[in-house]
Amino acid sequence: MKRFIFRLEKVLDLRSYEEKQAQLKLAAQNAKCQILENEIVNLRQRKASAFLERGSAASDAFTLLAYENYGHRLDSQAQRKTAEFEKEWMKREELLELFLEAQKKRKVLDKIRDKRHQQWHIERNRQEVKKVDDIVTGAYSRKTHPLNRSEGHGS
Repeated sequence: MKRFIFRLEKVLDLRSYEEKQAQLKLAAQNAKCQILENEIVNLRQRKASAFLERGSAASDAFTLLAYENYGHRLDSQAQRKTAEFEKEWMKREELLELFLEAQKKRKVLDKIRDKRHQQWHIERNRQEVKKVDDIVTGAYSRKTHPLNRSEGHGS
């Protein structure tokens, strides 16, 4: 019997490629979001440590004012990074949807291929059983009804 051939194999390969590309884009976007999140956490930690230093190093009004301005600057940077993070997160959500859609399309073709491969195996097994049955039937027939070769050739 001939080997299994899935006629939509090229389409399945294309779907797999599209899924991989969507996955790579999603991974890159996840990395961007993670970097922004780390920057936001870093800014907040720097503000907290500056606040703690302010209490111990505050010797005059100018120093207090400098720490206060530094804290405000860190707050504004954190707010900008948070806004940027939210935009990047929305892009990530869109890419996630695209990835899930590509994955769904590929899985549908995978299931079709698996089902057809299973059907091919069943048919192949049926044909093998039929061949073996024909061989056994022929052998049994020759054994129970031997041909007299001298009568059949007219010698």
